Amino acid sequence: MLALLVALTAAIGQPAANKSPTSGDYLVVGVRSERFDDHYRAIRDRAVDFHHASTIDWDGLNGESLLARLRVHPPARVLFILRPEDLDINLHRRIVSICNRVDDDPFADFTFGYLTARTPEALEALWARTVELHEHGLAGHIWVQSSITSGQKSMRYEEGNSGIRRDAGFTGPSLYFAEVGSDPDVAKRLDEWLPQLQPASVIDITGNADPQGIWLFSGERNRDRSKHWAYDPAKIGQDPDHCMPRITADRFRALRLSSPIVWSGACHTAATHNVFVEGDIVSTFGRTDTTTLFEMPTDQSIALAMIDAGAAAFLGPIGPNHGYSTLLEQEYALENGATLGEALKSTYDDAFLATGGSPVLPRCVPGSPQPEEPNIMAAGGLNRVLIGDPSLSPFKATVRKGEETLIEHAHAADGNKPGGFDVVVKWDGGFHPSAWDMYGTDRRRSGRVTARIDLDDPRLAGSGRAATFGASVEATDDKGSPLDYRLSRLAVEDDRGRRILHLQANVVRADVQGKAIVVRFRVIPAD
Repeated sequence: MLALLVALTAAIGQPAANKSPTSGDYLVVGVRSERFDDHYRAIRDRAVDFHHASTIDWDGLNGESLLARLRVHPPARVLFILRPEDLDINLHRRIVSICNRVDDDPFADFTFGYLTARTPEALEALWARTVELHEHGLAGHIWVQSSITSGQKSMRYEEGNSGIRRDAGFTGPSLYFAEVGSDPDVAKRLDEWLPQLQPASVIDITGNADPQGIWLFSGERNRDRSKHWAYDPAKIGQDPDHCMPRITADRFRALRLSSPIVWSGACHTAATHNVFVEGDIVSTFGRTDTTTLFEMPTDQSIALAMIDAGAAAFLGPIGPNHGYSTLLEQEYALENGATLGEALKSTYDDAFLATGGSPVLPRCVPGSPQPEEPNIMAAGGLNRVLIGDPSLSPFKATVRKGEETLIEHAHAADGNKPGGFDVVVKWDGGFHPSAWDMYGTDRRRSGRVTARIDLDDPRLAGSGRAATFGASVEATDDKGSPLDYRLSRLAVEDDRGRRILHLQANVVRADVQGKAIVVRFRVIPAD
């Protein structure tokens, strides 16, 4: 079965822990710099000096003009320095919409992050923590997972880390805060357990949320129109019956964090000021029939509160998303020793390739109809942002147990016979995070297996030098019974001169759930 389609995930991981600044491939962009005060100018200059970077100014509005400048000297990493009032979903989508158009492949061509904070003092402290993390790495190996659950009481597991986190040396609790309908005492658990985030080097947060708070009530309330009110800024977050408790920014700001990386899968938690009222937050923000802008005070922002409390970086959604993205980003970072920017790039690339490299990302225009997004899952992945330095590399590459990718039967071209090679992926039985094709459009065949191959690998015997490739797939379980995996993506990424072959095959997810598998991609140069 031949295909020349598109592929999965992202760039090659970098070595863990940067002990010296990057050089030659770093760009610092001052966004709407005419609004900068002396603090922002000083931080921009320090970032330029630290990374030996180039710098430009950008108006934040014209994405095509930014793209033209990026094509002149393509950077590998970009740091956008801006005020929190200038960071919103529209600006982010301008950048996302051009970040895979510097060259011709469908992959993101640079990693990027935003440097911003609620106050000048918080911005100064964030940059100091950034330098400290570059030079000395994480302060420890405590990883705290925090989730919202339902149908049970709140629970705490003393040692909640497993799999590659544990193998990377991380320990720490898992905190499951139950929705108030399941646990009327959840407020007490919050008082007891929230301080346990303070010593963590990595904090993982998932659950339903709006820009002001993480919900401790059921998201099913969004479906009940009888409980919704017409949008009114004065009514946002109202809860006269005390049935919609939230973990709000003030609770996080009161913590004293230990320079952690904060990963959030909770929707809208990276919003800093401009919030567009969407249907997924109708329970707390009210019902609106047109695109509506709420200018949220910056002291109500979850992300900025985490920065105030001492976070070194915040990865989360500036709009709706699916919280599973956090798991995939974390697993990618740990397995590859990837930078935070590369971890986020892995999400972008997955979403790009699920949309043929051209996602529909409508802008939010106040007073206009609510924008429609044809692939809401992919749009959610592209809503994820990094507040922090994209070149931060806090993790060492860690071998993933239970998964193996081999190159077999590689041979160079011989006369009229094309060269080729086999890529063999072997998975033990059990859970594999990347086995769900969450951004794919074939919901029936939502199971997948992926591979990423460096085409300069000497084991390919020169057959990786072709410009294009075809492939077929064969798959069995561990007993040799055939499995119906079908090739879905095949693409070559040019990662600044290094060529990476991305492969993916899909299957009916229920047919392989928990099974050990062997998937063989037979790759043939097509030129």
